[in-house]
Amino acid sequence: MGGNILDRKTIAKIFRCEHLDQEKCTVELLKILHGNKAVCPHCKNPLEEHKRKRFFENKMVNCSTCGKIFNGVSKTILSKRNPAKIFLYCFLRGNGFSRTKIAEITGVSYPTIKHFDDLFDFLEIKNGE
Repeated sequence: MGGNILDRKTIAKIFRCEHLDQEKCTVELLKILHGNKAVCPHCKNPLEEHKRKRFFENKMVNCSTCGKIFNGVSKTILSKRNPAKIFLYCFLRGNGFSRTKIAEITGVSYPTIKHFDDLFDFLEIKNGE
């Protein structure tokens, strides 16, 4: 079989956020956002080993230091946004799509896409990539 049957333009025409599993997108994005660090978003203390798994599965955990209850998306870019849209943004941006095209495909405004760019650029610098 020769050539690429589904090129990126064809995929962009038909692939939408509703095709993605919200939970799996969230788990993958937590890896990007937090790297290997699981800390309380309130007091910034590291979580104990037995709570890390729940944190990275986006399940509720409580901080032994300050007592706050939270999950992996608390106080992050994901806390009030659709994780599938952000996951799709990451895929499209990584494959060279313009901000305008990403906004069209995801249904997210152009200024929000620019904001995502700024946030993910910051995360790359912070994580040393």
